[in-house]
Amino acid sequence: MSRRDLTYKWAMYGGAVLAVVLVQSLVLNYIRVLSVHPFLLPMLVGIIAAYEGTQGGYTFGLIFGVLCDITIQAPVPCFFTLDFVVIALITSLIAKNLIAPGFLCTLVVSAVSLLLTQLFYTVIYTYRSIASSMGVLNLMGREMLVSMVLSPLLYLLFFRIFRKTRPD
Repeated sequence: MSRRDLTYKWAMYGGAVLAVVLVQSLVLNYIRVLSVHPFLLPMLVGIIAAYEGTQGGYTFGLIFGVLCDITIQAPVPCFFTLDFVVIALITSLIAKNLIAPGFLCTLVVSAVSLLLTQLFYTVIYTYRSIASSMGVLNLMGREMLVSMVLSPLLYLLFFRIFRKTRPD
């Protein structure tokens, strides 16, 4: 793949990520279902890592995590950076070794991404004695349920970009 094609592909991904982040921050953060709002950012990292593999997914997870840590309040410093790098590595391995990238893979990596993020939250909040682990697990289940409903839309968006920009 030429440098120009690579730049075009990541510019397309960047535009789609920007659109999803804007929808997340301007719309979804104000919609409550089951007392939680959908959280798309971990799924975004997982889906891109599934399509782009370990190196591309890791790099994207690292850069996107740093940007999220700079702009979004997290329970601990570097939360999103660590979380997104782990998500990228695990989901790229799932896509490489278990399930070929596609709709089913998107559902699986979306669930894994949300689960990892929520488990990190559970460990941090339980360790800091902010909330009981059962309360956080209850919140985790509700947030995963509400967020997973939107994963097919993310699949459609990123699959089109992947298909349009992949080398033949």
